Amino acid sequence: MSAKHIDLSGSFALVLSHKHRVIPMRYTEFRDSIRDELACHEDGLTWVELRIRLRLPYERPCPTWVKELEREIGLSRVKGSGRAQVWRLDATRVVKAA
Repeated sequence: MSAKHIDLSGSFALVLSHKHRVIPMRYTEFRDSIRDELACHEDGLTWVELRIRLRLPYERPCPTWVKELEREIGLSRVKGSGRAQVWRLDATRVVKAA
């Protein structure tokens, strides 16, 4: 099953196939959900753990959004076991939404 990502003016969507609905998610929703989940897990989580816990509709994260997360919320990714990268927040830069 191939997936395509489509930018819908501020939204990001995943199309699994013509049989499935487009599931849009705004960057801010994505950012806030990742930030809030990682804030509860100091040791960090892998992308797969985040995807499952948050029920994210993406097989892989959008590289552009990941760069924004690094800049905005202090996301860092470090080598975990195997090929996995562990996503963590830089404790000095964690900013909760108002």
